[in-house]
Amino acid sequence: MRARDDPGFIDYLSRIGNGEEPTNSKGQVKLPDPMVIPYTNLPDSLEALISYVYPDMNLFDSTPFEMMKRSILCPKNEFIDDINSKLIERLHGEEIIYVSDDRARNTVGQGDYVDYLNTLKPRGLPYHRLTLKKTSLYSDRTVQRETCLDP
Repeated sequence: MRARDDPGFIDYLSRIGNGEEPTNSKGQVKLPDPMVIPYTNLPDSLEALISYVYPDMNLFDSTPFEMMKRSILCPKNEFIDDINSKLIERLHGEEIIYVSDDRARNTVGQGDYVDYLNTLKPRGLPYHRLTLKKTSLYSDRTVQRETCLDP
């Protein structure tokens, strides 16, 4: 985390937390310009954010643990899915797609039940379709360390 190695940032966060940083009439803190990626439109702004946080995906081919020092926080999983897809596209190597093999024990009256289940994205469980490349990093919040998957 940035705060660990940046005393100025720690002070800035403390001032915000203590209510000492200036706010506007709505009580909002104005972030310094270097901390803000200007919004133009969603696709371009998202590309600018990804390029800022991960400027050269080639660097992570030889040192994948460097990638783990960077992160983009999102309020919703759907945003994370979009960002992850864009990051996977930028990685070098062959794309490998894994799909789950889910079956109902009793298929009587199930119809398209399995197809429906495959569209769900429950928190804490892997998705039905997982797209990886050899250099993809996988981080499970329930596991203490990240691992590099090597299919």
